[in-house]
Amino acid sequence: MANQLEDGAPLKPSSSLRDAGIRDGDTLTAVLHDAFLVANRRSFLLGGASAGASLLRSWDTSSSSSSSSSPPDVTEVLEIQSTPFAFSAVKADGSVVTWGRAEEGGDSAHVQEQLEQVTQIQATEHSFAALRADGTVVSWGDADFGGDSSHVQAQLHGVRCIQRTSRAFAALKIDGTVAATHSAFAAVVRSPCGPGTVVAWGNPGAGGDASEVQEELKQVVALQSSEGAFVALREDGTLIAWGHPNLGLTSDVQARFSSTDGSGSGSSVGAVQASEGAFAALLENGRVVAWGCSRSGGCTREVEDELWGVRKVQATSHAFAALRSDASVVTWGRPDLGGDSSMVRSQLSGIWALQSSPRAFAALRWDGEVVLWGDTGSLRRRRTKRLWRRWEANVKHCGVRKSGMNI
Repeated sequence: MANQLEDGAPLKPSSSLRDAGIRDGDTLTAVLHDAFLVANRRSFLLGGASAGASLLRSWDTSSSSSSSSSPPDVTEVLEIQSTPFAFSAVKADGSVVTWGRAEEGGDSAHVQEQLEQVTQIQATEHSFAALRADGTVVSWGDADFGGDSSHVQAQLHGVRCIQRTSRAFAALKIDGTVAATHSAFAAVVRSPCGPGTVVAWGNPGAGGDASEVQEELKQVVALQSSEGAFVALREDGTLIAWGHPNLGLTSDVQARFSSTDGSGSGSSVGAVQASEGAFAALLENGRVVAWGCSRSGGCTREVEDELWGVRKVQATSHAFAALRSDASVVTWGRPDLGGDSSMVRSQLSGIWALQSSPRAFAALRWDGEVVLWGDTGSLRRRRTKRLWRRWEANVKHCGVRKSGMNI
């Protein structure tokens, strides 16, 4: 919980009201932060509010006892990210605390002086990248997985936020979004003249080297990444892909874009989504073109005739779901991770909101009912109730009647 005075001055969580000079009649503003749970391959990390301070508690998955591997200073934490064997935490004062296996980002000593005024952190499989308030980026960890950005550091300015997938980092020069795959980064770096260019670093085979398409990476407005490749959406509605060749925009894929409206000229792309092994492009004419691994949703052959009037596309790790203008939903990809919605097909009407987790989809109907499908076996009753409370708050805000929930 973060507290501040009426004039906006923040209070130290460790201070008492008397020490802070609070008197009768003073106005305080309190902001409650939700508890969070983060996991890597070895440990769980639980964060929450206690006595006005964010506290962390970690434990090893190999035993039920709490772990002593947590760093000594873990209060006032705003965000946690993890590689398989390391954690990185952003504190309220903008500093960063890391622990775990050194070669996977658990040791940030060599960049610690640069880790100030940090607003966000992202992780690849073995490295971290931190975004600072001045729009610059600091990375550490395994150099082969994006932990060394020194060769592109001069280009990493004006970045506003960081995103991640599985194998690379990338920085975009206008809206500042940064995506990542397992072993590389790519950032869209801000430009004073509008949509900008892309800076990539990390494993070349996973998108860390964009030199072959660098001249085309201009006027970029959005960036998406799968397990080993990136796709950049340009202002003119065209796409540029680089990274793993199986996820590239081959001539066959390009031909499908050209045939979507029957004129041969095609339709421009309005948005892109990515699973771990495939991409799905939502065109301005409401059609969808997907490519990549068929087991990850890269093939739409079975639902091609149903993909019209699409307004939004969401993705799990290996499946896609499309929300159409008639408020129905079409799914494809790996059946057990949301690609098969046949069990709830009769309920997928009157949908106005669609969201996804890595293994399941959730759709909100106009009557307030929530429909879940995919790998929902791990959604225990307590977790589902928390999900419903969040949906219910949005439903009440929009004046929609609540009628129940499907589990």
